[in-house]
Amino acid sequence: MGAPPAALIGRGVDDAYPDPKDYEAILETMRRDGVVRDRDHRFRHADGHEFWVSCSVLSVTFEGQPAHLSAILNITECKRAEQELAVMVQFPELNQASLLRVDRDGSILLANAAARAVSRRAPGGAIVVRAMPGR
Repeated sequence: MGAPPAALIGRGVDDAYPDPKDYEAILETMRRDGVVRDRDHRFRHADGHEFWVSCSVLSVTFEGQPAHLSAILNITECKRAEQELAVMVQFPELNQASLLRVDRDGSILLANAAARAVSRRAPGGAIVVRAMPGR
């Protein structure tokens, strides 16, 4: 969180949530279930920048008083990788070039929209790609 532990003692965590709805959702889950497991949301660093965390919270008794024990894991790099993967997954379908994935026996496993546009379905549902002139 960017602050020394001593600076955090006694402070509430609600100011670390850029979106108050995330904090309210955690409180509601705690009231309903008594525990929060692996909830992803944005968090605010002490210097003000936001980052992704996965948060788990458990109700405990500390020195005879009810308390919440929280584990907060920075998952910013995981979220960035997920976003990059989502773009890569979409790339073949959005690419205007015909892209095919073919197995060793010549069966077409995947055809993007551009490949499907220059192909037809044979009896039995197989994709047949028309030969392009001059190729």
